[in-house]
Amino acid sequence: MSLYDELSEALENDPPESAQEVLLNAAFLFEKAVLSATAQDPDDFARSMGWPPEVIEQEISEEGARKLRDALTRFIRQWIENPAAGLAVWALGKLHDPTLKPLFDEVLDHHLERDPNVLFQVLMALQNLGIRMPGDEQGLSVHEVERNRSLARSYRGSAVNSSRARSLMILVAGPYRSGTNDDPVKMEANVTAMTDIALRLYRAGHLPVVGEWFALPLVEAAGSQKVGDATFNEIFHPIAHRLLERCDACLRIGGASQGADEMVRTAQAQGKQVFYRLEEVPGCAPEGV
Repeated sequence: MSLYDELSEALENDPPESAQEVLLNAAFLFEKAVLSATAQDPDDFARSMGWPPEVIEQEISEEGARKLRDALTRFIRQWIENPAAGLAVWALGKLHDPTLKPLFDEVLDHHLERDPNVLFQVLMALQNLGIRMPGDEQGLSVHEVERNRSLARSYRGSAVNSSRARSLMILVAGPYRSGTNDDPVKMEANVTAMTDIALRLYRAGHLPVVGEWFALPLVEAAGSQKVGDATFNEIFHPIAHRLLERCDACLRIGGASQGADEMVRTAQAQGKQVFYRLEEVPGCAPEGV
């Protein structure tokens, strides 16, 4: 088993209190991969920094890095209240990956008035993406808690105002077949749930789309005989991918769904904003507010 696999497995199964060494080694692996793209020998640098032998000996793997990146993303969302989330953000920041910006924004929003150490790590990760906070001419310090919060508020305020300045085309991604045993009544209820959310997005000034609105009529016209047959599979997921390419953002709703999670990963890979609650979308306050 590669070190990438070992670390990913530990992030999935071990409690966050025992994750420090795992997160450090994840950061070292990411930094090693970044260094390999430069003229500097990553192994010489690793030895000079005293990195563990298992990190030095591990060959760089794009597939392993993707798996570890996804495991860290899930770890952060599962343990966002835990201080270990800050170390996980620090590790991901080593990738300098702009598709991680929506995740960093999500953690920043959550910890703006909570854990100052996690907030500092998010600000540093955003800096690694080339993003500068308004008023950040002096650099960042973990000790300047109130200044860091002020910078984060200014950053989020400018980002939200920018989003509010235009209507967003948003793909609503939720369960369709998952948990239904292909019961048509339950699948229709899932489409209804996505459509209800789409209506609220529309009334907030956005342009919502649901993949099933496009896929299901075409699946029927193409002669599909049952959910999951070859004709269904030819259209159902591919059309959602084509649709997402034209969207500005993705809103993930509902319970477990491999298809919806795939839309989220695709949106992140394309650098699009991903929302996990309707209230996160600009202009979409909770009902009754």
